[in-house]
Amino acid sequence: MFKLFDSHTHLQSPVFDNDRERVVGRILTDNIGVINVGADKESSVKAIELAKKYPNNMRAAVGCHPHYIEEFNYDFFKNLAQKPEVVAIGECGLDYYFRTEDNESKIKNLQKEVFIKHIKLAKEVDKPLMIHCRDAFQNLIEILQTTKYKLQTNNVLHFFTGTMEDAKQLLGMGFYFIALFAEIFCDQSLTIAAKTTFLSIIGKLRYYFRFINIYFIAKNFIPL
Repeated sequence: MFKLFDSHTHLQSPVFDNDRERVVGRILTDNIGVINVGADKESSVKAIELAKKYPNNMRAAVGCHPHYIEEFNYDFFKNLAQKPEVVAIGECGLDYYFRTEDNESKIKNLQKEVFIKHIKLAKEVDKPLMIHCRDAFQNLIEILQTTKYKLQTNNVLHFFTGTMEDAKQLLGMGFYFIALFAEIFCDQSLTIAAKTTFLSIIGKLRYYFRFINIYFIAKNFIPL
């Protein structure tokens, strides 16, 4: 059993090039498990490489962050997703935070299209989703509710900044949340909703905060 499990990390990122081995050393010493999450082709491949190098402590998720959807190729990611080191599809989803008026509709439609392809892929390889969503919860929930691809019940929504109603609907679909207190991207009303939602989740799941994100994911993603 891991002392701690982080279900969403990016240790394959270039920001760790100068001290990655030192960080990994602490992970191994302290008996911590992690899932390194891909955001595009390169980072997904590197996440798998790390999982192969440290099989006792690391797994990978593969997919395209909504900012990098132009890189998505179904067959490429299907090939990655079938590898034993991969335990989830993502991070994928919708992000309308960065957009301009002249391309807003085009970007939204393309993000929706690619997100649905990730859902299809998750269904095909029978692995859960690792979802990123910002300023797009209404569209995200509509897609999840209407998709013809049956979802698993251990999906994760990374960096949740939605409303109480968003959280209730996603909880009803079996989602787990990460980063409920991401105040930097929330206005005051959303921050209050997120904190209130956190208390609601505690009551419903009967887990301590760290177990919402850590224990459940570790139990379901990695044999302990």
